[in-house]
Amino acid sequence: MKFKKIVIFLTGAPASGKDTQTGLLAKKLKGKKITISEVFDDFFKNSKRKYLKIKNKTIDLRKEREKRLRGDLISFHFISWLVIETLKKYLPLKKSLIISGGPRSVIEAKAYLNFVKKENLNYAFIFLNISEEEIYKRTLKRKRPDDDLETVKKRIENFKKYTLPAINFLKKRKEIIEINGEGKIQAIHQKIFKSLKEKIF
Repeated sequence: MKFKKIVIFLTGAPASGKDTQTGLLAKKLKGKKITISEVFDDFFKNSKRKYLKIKNKTIDLRKEREKRLRGDLISFHFISWLVIETLKKYLPLKKSLIISGGPRSVIEAKAYLNFVKKENLNYAFIFLNISEEEIYKRTLKRKRPDDDLETVKKRIENFKKYTLPAINFLKKRKEIIEINGEGKIQAIHQKIFKSLKEKIF
């Protein structure tokens, strides 16, 4: 089956399965997986710039690098610029792009929505919804060094403060597909793909 080329954004709470489902979609659509955290790391690794001018804002890249190393939130304006600059490299679309980890804020949601519409791209925003209980269960089960209770609690607070408003912004405009992210991985993948077929394919 041949699919239309599409840009897909997967967002959700910590441990909602964004990376896993991004990988499965990329394989299914023969597309390119883009993980926002890896985009950050590649930029900081290869760029020697100290400042970045985005519209009327000056971003101190040294501070952004320090935030990244501490695990703090990076400037949403910087994230938006970085993701969009990455997407531009793949235009015109020769393969589908599946982005894991965004939008994380209303600033990003507006920027990505404006970009895909301006470029007249097929697109979809997908929200993997899981309960707070499930977040704790998954993060403590995977036993990563940075998955202690306090860190997970902080991530959940940031999700509620910044990402949920972005999801609600897209919901009001009927621009996001909500998927129950709890259950078996393949079953969730099938639900996502079915919703995409109904919307896009």
